[in-house]
Amino acid sequence: MQYKLRLAEHKDSASIVQLYHAIIGTPGCTWDEEYPSAEDVAEDIKLSCLYCLEDGIGTLVAVAAAGAFEELSHLSWDARMNKPCELARIGVHPSMQHKGIGAMILKEVIKDCQKRGFDGMRFLVSKTNPGAIALYNKSGFRECGETYMYGHDFYCYQRIFD
Repeated sequence: MQYKLRLAEHKDSASIVQLYHAIIGTPGCTWDEEYPSAEDVAEDIKLSCLYCLEDGIGTLVAVAAAGAFEELSHLSWDARMNKPCELARIGVHPSMQHKGIGAMILKEVIKDCQKRGFDGMRFLVSKTNPGAIALYNKSGFRECGETYMYGHDFYCYQRIFD
């Protein structure tokens, strides 16, 4: 099946929130009914940093936000990254998990972030999310610390782009 990555538009907002809510309660997910919110989606769209991955018939299967959010700048990161982006709110619809969709959207978002001039990527991943941890390890990211934020324990992950 062919998949297409594109930037989210305002008309996608309801579908994106619906996808986020479908992920709540899946193993390792730290989200709840209040986060990610419609406001988070609207802000990510406004900043042109929310990506949608659609299947061949236009159904939303995954989303990810990546940009200069500066939500994690207070943590310790590799000083060789001069212009890193932060990955956030990445999710694959539960019916599409374990099919390589997470790796696909991550790879495409990284490519686009490199084109946008970012030299690395950093983010948090829940310590209780072994699927995401395995994906990030296979995708060239490395764990570089731990933190407790938003009421959860997280690993800090980063990757300097080639």
